[in-house]
Amino acid sequence: MSADLAPAIRSVLLEAIPEARIGRVLVIALSGELGGARALRLQRAVDRALRRGEAEIVLDLKQVTGITGSAIATLIRCAAAAQQAGGGIRVARMRLSVRHSLALIGSIHWLSPQRTVAAAVASFGRKAADDG
Repeated sequence: MSADLAPAIRSVLLEAIPEARIGRVLVIALSGELGGARALRLQRAVDRALRRGEAEIVLDLKQVTGITGSAIATLIRCAAAAQQAGGGIRVARMRLSVRHSLALIGSIHWLSPQRTVAAAVASFGRKAADDG
């Protein structure tokens, strides 16, 4: 790794990821190109949430401009971990380019994409009603 890149990567790793709660659902807002250091930050944020018992998570992708293959793998791992913990991950407000990348790899179904954050949050209630 170039010495010039190290501070930039360190800076991305230290940035806080905005989080909010809507009822029992954790909403994480992501931005920029999702890959490398940002994917690692996402993994860490989801891991922390799961340790706190927050297994219903919405990822707001409105500000995500692109996604790498390694970040898609991270999303799938996060979704599987959340599902194993009794919840799941939903994605909301994806740009067409991000949706296209997920569809090409065949992983979009893992993430239950929704048009809005509110619809993504509500989808957890539908899951509980379907299970009951």
